[in-house]
Amino acid sequence: MHVFPLPNLPEKSSNYVLRRMPLTQLIGFALISKRTKDQAERLNVKMKSVDVWIDEAIKIFIWADSDERIPSVFVKFLVSQAPNDPGKREFTLRTREGKTWPKFGARQFLDHALEVCNEVCIIRITLLCDKIDCDGNKICDMFDGLTIESLSVCFEHLQLVNPFFQQMLTKFSRQSKMVSWMGNPFPHDDSHRIQIILCQFIHSVHLPAKLFSNVRVLLDGLLIADAVLLWNMDKMCLKDVNIFLKHWIHGSNTKLESASLRLDAQVMEMRMFSKCYSKMWNTRWHLRSGNLCILGQMDQKNTLEAK
Repeated sequence: MHVFPLPNLPEKSSNYVLRRMPLTQLIGFALISKRTKDQAERLNVKMKSVDVWIDEAIKIFIWADSDERIPSVFVKFLVSQAPNDPGKREFTLRTREGKTWPKFGARQFLDHALEVCNEVCIIRITLLCDKIDCDGNKICDMFDGLTIESLSVCFEHLQLVNPFFQQMLTKFSRQSKMVSWMGNPFPHDDSHRIQIILCQFIHSVHLPAKLFSNVRVLLDGLLIADAVLLWNMDKMCLKDVNIFLKHWIHGSNTKLESASLRLDAQVMEMRMFSKCYSKMWNTRWHLRSGNLCILGQMDQKNTLEAK
């Protein structure tokens, strides 16, 4: 990210130059002064999406065009101990070119970039591992208040209790429209905390396999999920699918529009779709059994169409 003064040009000419700057240079130009920041904001530059990856460092990718294969801006915030306070952590910004900016926080940079690019963009947060040497509260505060389009959580030790990921999942799920996670950071005998996450409204929820301790807890979790789109990768028996569908059509979740369920490896019998499901018009369901995948939808005549 380069910071440099623009020659004293007429506004029309300077705008011409600024519009042809790479986004990373424009963000740097806006850091010079309030005047340059206002000038950059008036350009109404579009920003398509922002990806935040949290692993051993905090990485921010900004995409000016969704068709690009390489992000327009990439910065990394390295975590290190403060020289005078070993218990304190400092973040150092490092650009793609290898330049460093000390004492410039991730949220400070993100807010600055979002202000320069007035276009509402998609923010995605991905937690990849549990190696970051930083207090969880500091990470939570860093992205507090942001509207997160999607939150993805994936850690290496899938079966170990992980307080850091418990905190991240609980906190960021409240700000997210879509949540998916891999592995269970909670104790297997403590399904209550997972159900607390599910019963808050999240537009789309993707549940991994082996998240719940037993099938009864799994079914309860699906029934209380307050979502519009719901994916479940754990295997379910026909009886539990029947129970779920019956509760669904009787109004257990009036928001739910689409559900993807996975059956265990057995022959799927269409008798599970009895007449009581005739109320499910304009509703989609998606069922898997081994290599068999069936998509179905009720038409306006209340008849079942298998696809």
